[in-house]
Amino acid sequence: MTLAVAIADQIARPIPRDLAPTVSLMFANKPRWLESVEGQIAELRSLPFGWDAFGAGPLRHDVLWFALSVLETVMSDDTPPPHITPMSHEGIMLEWHRNGIDFEIEIERPGEAHVTCDNHLTGTSDNWTVRANMTSLVRPIEMIAG
Repeated sequence: MTLAVAIADQIARPIPRDLAPTVSLMFANKPRWLESVEGQIAELRSLPFGWDAFGAGPLRHDVLWFALSVLETVMSDDTPPPHITPMSHEGIMLEWHRNGIDFEIEIERPGEAHVTCDNHLTGTSDNWTVRANMTSLVRPIEMIAG
């Protein structure tokens, strides 16, 4: 972890709900997956402090924005939307379980994602971290859409 990331994590606190911007992407033609993602994010934004019964804080809006930018980068119009799961450390997980593949992208802070891809058809499993370059996510996304 770099010093800049550590500092950003300390000062990037959740924005009060009444001051938070609506999380949405602007598209000339809205892809099919986006409506589902926007609905899930709207639900997640309403989670109160302590939503997991263990004192978890609300989700970080900068994490939600980064997740949307990741999706915008790697998704095509026909890609099925992910299921978005809140995580107790104010992050989220984007997950797909289709076509014999379990593909999960865990986002704890903007600029970094931890990825797991289990291909049950080939018996392979892989884990990696992505930062600025999201190209390693394209092939698993294509296999899911297949």
